[in-house]
Amino acid sequence: MFDPCNDIQPGTVAKMGYDPGYKDNSDFRGGSYTFMSCGFHSEMYSLGISSGNITTTEQETQQKRDSPTKVVTPITVDGRAGWIARDPSRTQICTLAFSTSYGEVMLDRFQREKAQKSGLDVCDGIEGTAQIIASILPPGA
Repeated sequence: MFDPCNDIQPGTVAKMGYDPGYKDNSDFRGGSYTFMSCGFHSEMYSLGISSGNITTTEQETQQKRDSPTKVVTPITVDGRAGWIARDPSRTQICTLAFSTSYGEVMLDRFQREKAQKSGLDVCDGIEGTAQIIASILPPGA
């Protein structure tokens, strides 16, 4: 399984627009699901990247159940099925997930104060970040 904290190298973190000197490891193993997670920061955003053995369909269902007002839009990332989720009541958060052979990779991006004041849309550019992640996944993932 892809491990964001160990498999994303500093050059890739910088290419995504985040501080290569900051990583926050927050793996979770419980029940039937395992998530390998890592957090990154920039002046504008905080980004959490999780890799887990949950499918994008299961995660989409959970997203809609947790927040019925959430709007989930299908997308494709590097030829992989995925989606972007936005909650109109929480405009500072954007979630994107795409499928892998073992489950999914999910990106949760949060606007920091500077981005909120700038009026930037939190989802702008997240698909490009996902493309970078998809390009470094191990063969067969």
